[in-house]
Amino acid sequence: MTTNDANIVTANEGRRALRTQLLNARQQIMADDKAALDASLCELLMRYVQNLSPQPQCIALYWPIRGEPDLMPWANQWLELGNEVLLPMVVEKHAPLKFGMYTLDTDLKTGAYGIPEPDLRQLSTQIPDVVVIPCVGFNGANDRLGYGGGYYDRTLAGWRDLGASVHSVGVAYGMAQVDFERGEFDVPLDVILSV
Repeated sequence: MTTNDANIVTANEGRRALRTQLLNARQQIMADDKAALDASLCELLMRYVQNLSPQPQCIALYWPIRGEPDLMPWANQWLELGNEVLLPMVVEKHAPLKFGMYTLDTDLKTGAYGIPEPDLRQLSTQIPDVVVIPCVGFNGANDRLGYGGGYYDRTLAGWRDLGASVHSVGVAYGMAQVDFERGEFDVPLDVILSV
């Protein structure tokens, strides 16, 4: 579903329609196909992070919603290897995300947008080595189209302002690759993994 240059979407025009189109397409993926794609993405992500140098120990992930790739089996495997997983928390609207520790025993609560997240008592001040971010859409320049709230862009920009080198990994299904222009506040990701 890649568009041609004549249909490039700008930050101010058409992003909402493109987002709706991509979300609808993602919701149409059959359950068996989605499970196979998710398993492939888990394998791809594991190979990718194990080849990073230095080897990451703490990875921020996400809880899957709205048909996003489900990487929680990967998270559990990563934990079993003795590593750490953080999940995002919306503590304040229009602000960078906070992150809470996630373990195999973590009780999650419903957060600001109905997304399961750790309790505020599990808030972590640790900056992850790697952050894995779901993409509604993405382009060939590693730009991510998200839900439009700007939470990940603010978070990435904040880490960079602090001098933290957090490796950003987008994940998506291959059908989400489209052409659009980078918005003024968009922060490109280091890599986008797709299947």
